[in-house]
Amino acid sequence: MTAPAARAVLASLRRQGVAIEAEREQLHVDAPAGMITAEIRQALAELKPDLLGLLVEEQRLLDQSLDEFARGDRAIEIRVPWFPDTLWFVPRVEHVEVLVREGVARGRIWTAGELIDLASVDGVTPADIERIGRLKAKFGAQIVSMTPDDQVAL
Repeated sequence: MTAPAARAVLASLRRQGVAIEAEREQLHVDAPAGMITAEIRQALAELKPDLLGLLVEEQRLLDQSLDEFARGDRAIEIRVPWFPDTLWFVPRVEHVEVLVREGVARGRIWTAGELIDLASVDGVTPADIERIGRLKAKFGAQIVSMTPDDQVAL
């Protein structure tokens, strides 16, 4: 299980527009000038193993096919540059119901099945949406958060 502190730091930095990626055994941080203070650098250093684990797990999830994603229980929250709110990708309808009860508008939530249905849209091929990671890149999105790996359902 990834430490809650690593999740909190990652989520906080991402909300501020900081991109963090795992590159081999290193963290690659892309932030606006002056954003990464000495305090943040220290937190990143202390949490590095947990952050790397979390980022690797995120990449594993993004590399899944939509069918694999539909069988799982992890939800992904993303931010796209052209939309003011975050969007959610969830495996199944029961995940939608939980998010709606928490106040997330239904129009901001896409199920794996709905994403699969995008394949029928003119100009969008199945290869365009086969992997969640490709869809993420197509929208120019950044992950905001994912449900914890020990959380079976939303």
